[in-house]
Amino acid sequence: MLKSKIFLGRYLERRLIDESIGYRDVVLVSAAEVELKRQLLEVRQMLLSAYPSNHWIGIAESETLGYPSGTSQIAI
Repeated sequence: MLKSKIFLGRYLERRLIDESIGYRDVVLVSAAEVELKRQLLEVRQMLLSAYPSNHWIGIAESETLGYPSGTSQIAI
């Protein structure tokens, strides 16, 4: 579903997620990427359903990571 997707986004930082997971790059997907955002949220929901005990999927609303609300952006 998301293979070979090119999108507009902005690199924000490298963040330590968890000692067992390690560091991950935080990329804020542009609000203009409406279709990609829908697909990312759909994939996130499928992963949460398949792996309910996994606490970190890697796809989050920007507010979840502490970025300004109301931007309608996703961080991956």
